[in-house]
Amino acid sequence: MTNDLISREKLIDWFRPYGQNDEHIPFEELVVYTRDDAPAVDAVEVVRCSECEFKSTKGCAEDTIVCDKLGNFYSVNHACNEGKRRESENTP
Repeated sequence: MTNDLISREKLIDWFRPYGQNDEHIPFEELVVYTRDDAPAVDAVEVVRCSECEFKSTKGCAEDTIVCDKLGNFYSVNHACNEGKRRESENTP
């Protein structure tokens, strides 16, 4: 089983229409539980090197990149919070 991260606000918005009809979902109780008591994690968004605009593959071995921002070599699967996701896949 995977532990997917979800947004509490998006979950509440997803259930909102059901609180308006006869589905018998206790919407107000669900909101209070989700907002106040549901387990949560402290997560930080990261960018994988393979998707980063700072990556360069010039002179690198296969599955390796050099980070133009940090100046180090990394695996293409490495991730950090310093990266910036490229706008499109066509960007080298």
